[in-house]
This record gives sequence, structure tokens and C-alpha cells, in this order.
Amino acid sequence: AAYQVHGITLPRDAGPQAADSRGRAIDKSALQPGDLLFYRDASKDPADPDAIYHVAMYSGDGNMIEAFDKSEPVRITPVRLDGDYWGARRYLN
Repeated sequence: AAYQVHGITLPRDAGPQAADSRGRAIDKSALQPGDLLFYRDASKDPADPDAIYHVAMYSGDGNMIEAFDKSEPVRITPVRLDGDYWGARRYLN
């Protein structure tokens, strides 16, 4: 919904969002609020969009906004940049 306000419609699922060619890869040291953070199943091929299972939005100050699953409310948590972290994409200028 945050991107729709800016006229950007993204695919519903995390994998296709990460593969969307309108976004550009962002190094974790250059994160800005609004960047999307993607997490993948480390047991799968990292080039396979189906390996990406989660997306969150960077909100600044080392935090992200996420709704990990339907049973949990949206929450602000510290960014996780290890383990299942796949990378970040920026869809806005």
C-alpha cells in the first residue's frame, strides 16, 4: 500500500517483488527508509525467486516494519542482516 500511494504496484509475493526489474539492488550500508529487505530459504538456490519467503520495509535507524505472518500484527523490529538475509531493493527514486 505504501508504494501504491506513489503509483507503484508491486507483485503480491516476496519472490516476484525481489525479481521485479523496476527495483535496484541496494547495499545494506546504503539503506534508506522505504527500501524493501528480502529474506530467503538458505537451503534453496539464491537465484530462485521461490527461495525468497519474506519481505520487510526499512524504516530507518536500523529498524524495519514487517508482518511476519498472518497470525502476527505488523511490528517494528531491528533489521536482520545475517542468516536468511538475501538483499535489499529500492523502487522509489
